[in-house]
Amino acid sequence: MSTNTKANKPAIEESRGVPTLGNVVSHLWKTAAPHLSPADIEWCAKGTNNALFSLERLGEAMCHIGIAISYTDKSAFENNQISNLLFCLSDVVDGIHALANVGSCANDRLQHPERYA
Repeated sequence: MSTNTKANKPAIEESRGVPTLGNVVSHLWKTAAPHLSPADIEWCAKGTNNALFSLERLGEAMCHIGIAISYTDKSAFENNQISNLLFCLSDVVDGIHALANVGSCANDRLQHPERYA
């Protein structure tokens, strides 16, 4: 039996949420952003375009998967295969969203440095 209760966990861990890719990237950005050079911030700002491109490709892939599933005998899938695929795609979208968010925040820092002085 685990003795690790909510009361035993550090408060900082609770404030960060579940360590998904998106939460980790968001936390790292918030922690590092004030210490980055303008060149590093410019590099991070390019993440927005890459995220948009990744979302476009992911959308196309999901459409092809949907078409393939719709023309496949559903009994060919094990009970959890489709849900596992959807959970995986959800994680990918979470990561792409995090990249887009970092890019957006970096762009804001570049356009409005006075807000972060």
